[in-house]
Amino acid sequence: QICVVETKPPAGYTDNFDASAPPAVCGTVPANSTLRLTLTNTANRVPIHIQAGGGPVPAAAVASDKPDGSSLLIIFGALLLASASGVIAARAARR
Repeated sequence: QICVVETKPPAGYTDNFDASAPPAVCGTVPANSTLRLTLTNTANRVPIHIQAGGGPVPAAAVASDKPDGSSLLIIFGALLLASASGVIAARAARR
């Protein structure tokens, strides 16, 4: 006789697992045969309704100390515009 006893539930199947009476399945192997055992678990219940408006989202209230890079982008754009204006002015002065 062979028995399979589940000692720890897989992730997502913990709600219906009872450690004092774990799920088990047993069977007897006849000579020159294969025994097939099936242990079925019940998945955790997924919430259907999620309440809204329970307060501010904590991530939205966190201020970042890291610069987002927009000031560097503005400076780079200004330098690019100034150099393009200088090239245009130099070409106009040659004519």
